[in-house]
Amino acid sequence: MSKLKPLGDRIVVLPEETPNKIGGILIPDSLREKPYKGKVIEVGIRSVDIAPGDTVMYGKHCGTEVTFEKQKYIIMRAGDCFAVIE
Repeated sequence: MSKLKPLGDRIVVLPEETPNKIGGILIPDSLREKPYKGKVIEVGIRSVDIAPGDTVMYGKHCGTEVTFEKQKYIIMRAGDCFAVIE
């Protein structure tokens, strides 16, 4: 199996799906709760604050969404994360 390895200070995040329906009410993307969060899959060689397996919070427009082996990921700079959830 191939591996998606980020370069430099970038990280690969598997975004956590946010519910689009609450109590039967459909919530549009523009009104969903922010910031977003996801699980870090891989880190580049210069990232020291974030490790694979961490759950991070990031903004709506951070990084670039990519599809790799039929799975959607976000590749972003580690500094674009707001926090690590412990």
